[in-house]
Amino acid sequence: MNNNTVLIIDDDPDVSALLADIAKSSGYDSFITNQIEDAKQYTLSSPPTLIILDLGIPSHDGIEFLRSFSEIECKVPIIIVSGHDEKIRSTAFNLGLNYQLNMLGHYPKPLPIQALIEILEHIKSASIQPNNDTLEKAIENKALVLHYQPMICLKSSKIINLETLVRWMVNPEKIIFPDQFIPLAESSGLIVPLTRLIVEMAFQQYARSLNLWNINISINLSASNLDDLNLTDEIIALANQYKINPGNVCFEVTETAVMSQPQIAMDILTRLRLKGFQISLDDFGTGYSSFIELHRLPFSEMKIDKSFVMKLSRDTQAQKITKSIIELAHSLELNVVAEGVEDKETFEHLKTLNCDIAQGYFISKPLPADTLLQWFQHNCDDKLHCKWV
Repeated sequence: MNNNTVLIIDDDPDVSALLADIAKSSGYDSFITNQIEDAKQYTLSSPPTLIILDLGIPSHDGIEFLRSFSEIECKVPIIIVSGHDEKIRSTAFNLGLNYQLNMLGHYPKPLPIQALIEILEHIKSASIQPNNDTLEKAIENKALVLHYQPMICLKSSKIINLETLVRWMVNPEKIIFPDQFIPLAESSGLIVPLTRLIVEMAFQQYARSLNLWNINISINLSASNLDDLNLTDEIIALANQYKINPGNVCFEVTETAVMSQPQIAMDILTRLRLKGFQISLDDFGTGYSSFIELHRLPFSEMKIDKSFVMKLSRDTQAQKITKSIIELAHSLELNVVAEGVEDKETFEHLKTLNCDIAQGYFISKPLPADTLLQWFQHNCDDKLHCKWV
């Protein structure tokens, strides 16, 4: 298989060019066509890494393309994009599965930038199969890097927080993403040393350079972390070691993580809040939190799951849900962060809903610390107000 090419099947030259640019930024070449025979021949002669298929091509619709790929027993991962409604996309996706094709997913058109980048990056690292031994060595050797995604205040246009996202660097060309090794860390018991390393690295970088910008950082905690009553003391010790003001640090936890061991989670989170750390309820809307649990636990912030935010500009149901979540959060005196903001339309819509903070590729993709500092200099004034908003 040619591991460095994306086959783009679309008749819109602007959309095709955008997809090709995104692929190039992730290290992939592109082949663009809207003809079945060209797509078949290319796939047979030089199988691409990924096929992006638009359903609405006038000359040959997407269903005909799926049928033709089935005829040549194509094994290349396929994602469907379409301006048609979700029901049609879902039906086409299931048809592809029935044809025994390697269907990765279906998305509205235009394909969300973040979704495509994540797909390409995950495919690139899919050949690497981490195990307990390699992960343990990676932790011992500190073979992890942190990337930071800016969050912007929608009222002031100021960058006020950075979400800390961990990557496992196998080598400069191979990166393993957290969804590939965090479950392994949890099942193997390595989540405790892994989390300690992530927190320590974040505090080190903050003390070294990020604190100069008077900005906050957010760090994710997993479900297994909320079973560990030693966690709070370890975090406090690291904060003291690196002279970190707890008020500049927010820990993000998901609904499901909190509900797995609610009593222990309440102990840990309450102690962190007592020490001055902020606590964010991440991915809200996808779990099963009750109003009672939300009120009982010491959250200072709520993050709306990106599955709602990314549909905001075109889906009335997502608009109603997002509006309700924002109103609920504000009634509980919580700040609200919208994840997955990919375009100006969504950004502006969130302002009208009185959302507090936005995060997503419209603002910036996650960046390593040195690149982030350059991004600040090019995009913000000396108080971190974005120049282009």
